[in-house]
Amino acid sequence: MPGLPGLPDLADFGDALILAGLPTAHLLVLQVGEDGRARLELTRAEVGQGIATAVAMLVAEELDLRLEDVDVPLSDARPELVFSQFTGASNSIRSLYDPVRIVAAAARARLVTAAAQAWGVPAGSLTTREGSVVAPDGREATYGSLSAAAAQVLGPAVPALPKPAAQHKLVGKPTARIDARDLVTGKAQYALDLSVPGAMPAVVARPPTLGGKVASFDDSAALAMPGVLAVAPIDGGVAVVAETFDQALRARDALALAWQGGPVSRRRRSRGRPGGPSS
Repeated sequence: MPGLPGLPDLADFGDALILAGLPTAHLLVLQVGEDGRARLELTRAEVGQGIATAVAMLVAEELDLRLEDVDVPLSDARPELVFSQFTGASNSIRSLYDPVRIVAAAARARLVTAAAQAWGVPAGSLTTREGSVVAPDGREATYGSLSAAAAQVLGPAVPALPKPAAQHKLVGKPTARIDARDLVTGKAQYALDLSVPGAMPAVVARPPTLGGKVASFDDSAALAMPGVLAVAPIDGGVAVVAETFDQALRARDALALAWQGGPVSRRRRSRGRPGGPSS
């Protein structure tokens, strides 16, 4: 008899995450500065999967900008975003594709409206090209020169709609990562590069089994080592704090630890190992 359908048969996890983030998906921050550069704060974590480049491509596409004129820094954590800043399950671009295009299209519409107001011409007669608004008579105004006026536009005079896929010139094309040079030259900032006042390097000795706990530990040898500041049991392990990560790692390895196995290890022992007695 066929079994009952499971959750993966009824709903896609990625689709569920999109729905969870939908109420706050529009709360993106996109700025076009007086230098003509566009800056979109990425509400997901770039951890090597290339989403910063993909989002920059979406912004450049909708604003008719060169890719090198788009910056995509990571956003600070914002509690109001809730699930719209979740990173995982190959979900980021699926979730951001429409919201990013919508906010960039809205910015383009405001820039076009600002130019139309300055020139006294119908907004629908204007086009955009490589970071400028262009009039039928050949006049051009850069986004940078229009940014202040565009910020005051409340109701764009042209539809703020994303381009149809048939008009895409950048999206879908092979593109080099915008952060590649920073990554290979050491300019890129990682979590370990952050300077937190008063924070010291810490590492954790963790149990060898899932759900395991500390049964007992002796930290006397670790505390006697140079640079070690503290040793403390925490949920799921023992933390060691030192003046440097190397000192913390060495002290962690000097701990005398006894572990209480987790529930998985107990079930494995109860079933026994292949070719051996159960216990």
